[in-house]
Amino acid sequence: MKTPFLSQNNRPFLDQVVEYLQSQLSAHENHLFVFPNKRSIQFFTQKLKKKNTEAICLPQTIDINAFYQNLSSISVMDSTELILKFYAVYKDLKAERADVFEVFEKWGRFLLQDFNELDSQIIDADDFFNYIEHYFATQAWSPDKSELTPFQKKYLHFWKEIKIYYSALTASFVKESKGTRGFMLRALVKELKARPSKRPFMQNKKVIFVGFNAFTKAEEKIIDLLHKSNETQILFDADQLYVKNKENIAGHFIRRYRMHKNWNTGALKPSEALSLKEKAFFVSGYKNNHDMAKDLPGITEKYTNAAIIVCDESILPSILSAFKDKKEYVNASLGLSLHHTQAYSLCVLFFRLISSFDKEYKCSSTDFLRFVNHPLHINQDAFFTDKIHANYLKHKRFISVHEIGLFLKRKDHPLSLSTQNKSICNLYDLLVLFSDFYFEQSKGDLEKESFSLLKSLCENLSKKISSYTYVLPYDTLFSLLEQQIRQTYIALISQKQDQIQIMGLLETRLLDFEHLIFVSLNEGHLPMYRSENSFIPQGVKKMFGLTTYKIKEAIFSYHFYRLIQKASNVHLLYLKGKDALGGQMQKSRYILQMEHLSETLPAIRYTEINHHETLISKEEIEKTYLSSEPFIREQLQALALKGYSASSCIRLINCSLNFLYQTLLSLNAQEQTQELDAIKIGEIAHEVLYLIYAPMIGQNIKASLLSDALQNLEGIIQALILKRYSLFYLNNSRDKIKIKLLTHAIENFISSEIKQLKKTSIHLLEAEIEMATVLEVNAIEIQLKGVIDRVEIKDNCITIIDFKTGHFKPEELVVTDIAMLFNETKNKAFQLMFYAYLYFSNHRHKAYTYQLRIVSLKNSARKSYDLQIGDQKVLTKEHINAFESQLVLFFKRLYFDEFRFSHHPTSKYCAYCG
Repeated sequence: MKTPFLSQNNRPFLDQVVEYLQSQLSAHENHLFVFPNKRSIQFFTQKLKKKNTEAICLPQTIDINAFYQNLSSISVMDSTELILKFYAVYKDLKAERADVFEVFEKWGRFLLQDFNELDSQIIDADDFFNYIEHYFATQAWSPDKSELTPFQKKYLHFWKEIKIYYSALTASFVKESKGTRGFMLRALVKELKARPSKRPFMQNKKVIFVGFNAFTKAEEKIIDLLHKSNETQILFDADQLYVKNKENIAGHFIRRYRMHKNWNTGALKPSEALSLKEKAFFVSGYKNNHDMAKDLPGITEKYTNAAIIVCDESILPSILSAFKDKKEYVNASLGLSLHHTQAYSLCVLFFRLISSFDKEYKCSSTDFLRFVNHPLHINQDAFFTDKIHANYLKHKRFISVHEIGLFLKRKDHPLSLSTQNKSICNLYDLLVLFSDFYFEQSKGDLEKESFSLLKSLCENLSKKISSYTYVLPYDTLFSLLEQQIRQTYIALISQKQDQIQIMGLLETRLLDFEHLIFVSLNEGHLPMYRSENSFIPQGVKKMFGLTTYKIKEAIFSYHFYRLIQKASNVHLLYLKGKDALGGQMQKSRYILQMEHLSETLPAIRYTEINHHETLISKEEIEKTYLSSEPFIREQLQALALKGYSASSCIRLINCSLNFLYQTLLSLNAQEQTQELDAIKIGEIAHEVLYLIYAPMIGQNIKASLLSDALQNLEGIIQALILKRYSLFYLNNSRDKIKIKLLTHAIENFISSEIKQLKKTSIHLLEAEIEMATVLEVNAIEIQLKGVIDRVEIKDNCITIIDFKTGHFKPEELVVTDIAMLFNETKNKAFQLMFYAYLYFSNHRHKAYTYQLRIVSLKNSARKSYDLQIGDQKVLTKEHINAFESQLVLFFKRLYFDEFRFSHHPTSKYCAYCG
């Protein structure tokens, strides 16, 4: 029977569901309510309790994922368990020809997503893989019937093997009764067809799906099958504005579902709140996240029943800081990522330390000092002896287990156990001991919760990895842990519903708020950039009914429109101006759509607010931002431990205010772009050169190996892009041009190097080498770090080379004296000298001379430019010692003088001040 929905359809959706339950479903114990998530169940239950003053029997509720798990005999693996299982299946198939796990993981995760999608949409696997194989074969075919390149042959073979991977992985899932969510849904469809009524937990109850928008094909089929054995009903939350307008993609799915002949959607009556309810949109553009977050307490001050919708989670710490004096006023349901805690940063330092032990149990003294100087160890003498970084360690490169023992007061410290107990060989077991130890020493609840979660993750991962026979290196194991850490959040504050809610968009499903504040509402955040983590082209996806860009955008568009439809005041805050890469930041298309609606709907008011932007005057800077302030001092001390790179020093030289905001306060983080930007191009160039030259490290460069690399260069670059980024970049026309230009530049460089090798030999000492040292400035030890692209040696002269893919002016490398390196016009010269100092500090005992060189890949042939100080291009120990003295003065002004952060009047790099 199709039941009419309440006429007051402009009221909050969950209020309508509660009233519908009471008026239409008197025997609600015979109903099972299925919700999108646990949060919507919590709000629904609270509304039901408030509506009934007497004791009632609450209806049975369940979230959608638990609903499917209760119906199905298949359990769902998490992402880590899936990649481990897939690799085991892959190794069985490929045997000794299998890629190592680190390489496999890059493309294996993409394939898992594609396999999950095939199952979720119930695609016939044989038809799909046969089609895709012929599709790519056609793409590679040439009218002149020319021979396929080695890369093309390898790529086509890859697609032939994918079908085998899918079949083998599916067979493994069937055997173990667990797999991807898509596999579980496909299997559940088969189970319901075979045994439609044998579902004990449902007990012949009517199933009511509440507030859903989009289902996969498998989920649609499950609802069809359930309707045959148990009556089902779907309560949609929608508005006439986008349901009737076929041009509005927000109503894409609901328009289709309302026409479904087997579905009971009779209770649906779309609201007209978007068109008829008066609402005001206030649009504000901000120059940085700091200003945006700072305004939020003032915006929400007079609001109740309000929510702050965070479109970019990186701004969450700034928002919490803005509300630090009003903690009881807000509820941050987003939680704090475990990745952003001090427990995680200490764990990283501990891992680096234990993984650096050699066979003689010696490790880097620099790594040891970094671990000891972590903020969690400051002001605590329970673990280490006083003055841990005494003169004893200043000039030592390595430290032995015995020497570490001299500094440890606690013999049960995990560092001590890791070197003494030979039975502890499992990384995760050792990190469990680490978590336990620091959990006991933790003082605050956040620290204790962080180490408790860390321990739990390590225990779970240890169990998962122990079931496989293959052995993974420490770096890979820790990488798996980091992936889990990034997906783990700590609940920050209470779950009170009367507070200002700080939420992500997907957390708002089924909830209605009178007042909304969207934060960071820019293109790339909402909707997100079109990231293509898939091997399947969009055209093929559309043909087979798989999820395309348009479908994803329809889902997020629905959530945005649904949320605003019953609100009265909506604040849309976005970032404007240039992003960190110099591109123009764009306000979200939803802001433009609201402006358009205000022109056609009388009930909607649209107002642009020109708030006071932070254009900091010199007086304000001198008054407010001094290096002696406690907060700034704390950040500087933390940075000394973390380490200065050449780029952070250059930022301080160019504009100290930019350094304060971007390096110390971490404001205006770089935005991800969908195209291959200059940074990605540089990364690709450096990694390609490393792959080519790595086999020759420690020996003379061989022209024959370079010639071989030239023959396979195109394949090397394409394989690297697939590994690090996405197939999207190989299909995007603009990026194809960039890749072609990069390939041509590297070809020219290698060709010129081959010509040079005919005249003289080149001994390659190092390539892409990470180096670090400690600079003592009075009582403070400052870490310096960097990655040197290439080190050559000839006649005891070290040549340090830095490759550049961007624009470069040769005059930047000409200075009259060492002090001139600290001028904002000599950044490239400073960078080279910084690298020379790192190398020199690690080889002080060797009497080298140095040449510092930039190789520009943008030139048509190898064109190198050497740093020249005065009339000298060959530098000695005295030059580097003079640079060290200048560095000490440079940091002394920052750490010991009353340093004032100000905008440099000629700076071209500062995005924060006018």
